Amino acid sequence: MVFVSSILTLQQILNKINSKIMNKVNTITIKIDEDNDIYEMKVNNKVYTLDNVYESEYSELFDELNMLIELL
Repeated sequence: MVFVSSILTLQQILNKINSKIMNKVNTITIKIDEDNDIYEMKVNNKVYTLDNVYESEYSELFDELNMLIELL
């Protein structure tokens, strides 16, 4: 179940992310481990892990989503 406050928080976080990057994103899929940390993020069918996400343009998105999950 997703709460309205969580949706608003997600929107606020996405607003912080560079609009150029977000305009290129069609789908985001994340996998979360038992510690509630993202261990894999798929953006437009390209897979990012801790090994490669920080060398990509989606590093900030990865971090922001991880912080959002901590709030839930």
